[in-house]
Amino acid sequence: MTIGEALKKIRSELGLTQKEMCGDIMSRSYYARVESDKSYISANMLIQLLLIHKIDMNHFEKLVKKIYKPMYLVEEEVLDKKIGYAINIRDIDRAEFYYDKILQLPKAKLLKIRSTVMVAYLNNNLSRIDSSLKNVLMKEFHKTEKWSMNMQSLKLLESTMILWEEERLDFFINQLLSNIKKNNVNMDYLLKIYVKNIFEHI
Repeated sequence: MTIGEALKKIRSELGLTQKEMCGDIMSRSYYARVESDKSYISANMLIQLLLIHKIDMNHFEKLVKKIYKPMYLVEEEVLDKKIGYAINIRDIDRAEFYYDKILQLPKAKLLKIRSTVMVAYLNNNLSRIDSSLKNVLMKEFHKTEKWSMNMQSLKLLESTMILWEEERLDFFINQLLSNIKKNNVNMDYLLKIYVKNIFEHI
């Protein structure tokens, strides 16, 4: 779905006219051209529209991502779900099959790390995880103080917990809880997103 089609769909669901939808952000005629994909909307204006009408940005992203998301990211998501399912049902052959495909991806650094650890764990062979991979992980977790607010980083921690000694794991958990408190994050909201993300990969 294009941005114009998504805006039209949401406007229809909200029961708004084009004039009510665009408000003071742009003229109704310009907005009509946006809806019909004859004119572009700036990121600034789009965000204003979404915020004014309290439109969930994740919902909007889901409507348009098939059109605008790069193919390599779509492929990563598909393989992430498939290997996640194989791990959950403990199907080693299937997990290994998707792991080989993941290793061939041009990017997907974090997915490759997560998959390496999960497949090693499934094969009862965590000894194949060397210290260099742990060093890469430590760099990822130290890239930003707010790593614990990033869903990809949380998934990385979840997948690699089995690698860490108790003291290091305590450090990560304490940092996570500290950032949640410092940033006034609603724990129920974070948990809801996290659980939703996990179920999307089952």
